[in-house]
Amino acid sequence: MPHGIAAPTAGAGPPLRRPRMNRIIALIVTGLTAGALYTAIPVSAPPANASIAQCNGRLACAWTDRQFQGAFGSWSRSTGPLRGFHNVISSVANNGPRDIGWWSEPNFTGRLFVQKSGSAGFFNWPDVRNDSINSVWFYTR
Repeated sequence: MPHGIAAPTAGAGPPLRRPRMNRIIALIVTGLTAGALYTAIPVSAPPANASIAQCNGRLACAWTDRQFQGAFGSWSRSTGPLRGFHNVISSVANNGPRDIGWWSEPNFTGRLFVQKSGSAGFFNWPDVRNDSINSVWFYTR
């Protein structure tokens, strides 16, 4: 035989397909075992570092995560850009006496979302407001 490779003989081993199938089965079993171990480890969410109760007084409040969790920011007057909260806001609350406007761009430009006094809510993707707020305007009337 060329290159010094001996021809296979009877009993030399399983056909070529079998080791490939064994490898696939081994990968599946390994994946299932790893998955079982992963689900057996108790997983707890980190404690919330913010809540709706933080928004007190005459404030516009925002959180970086849904359901009023994550980093918290509050403003008592029109502000733009919202430093540290550029495109990361997912929850908002208006605890002031008047409506406020959340703008998608700094300096009160772009898309506008008007929030009524005393209201709160959060956004999920694909809502265009999620992670797109950059300034807040306090209306005087």
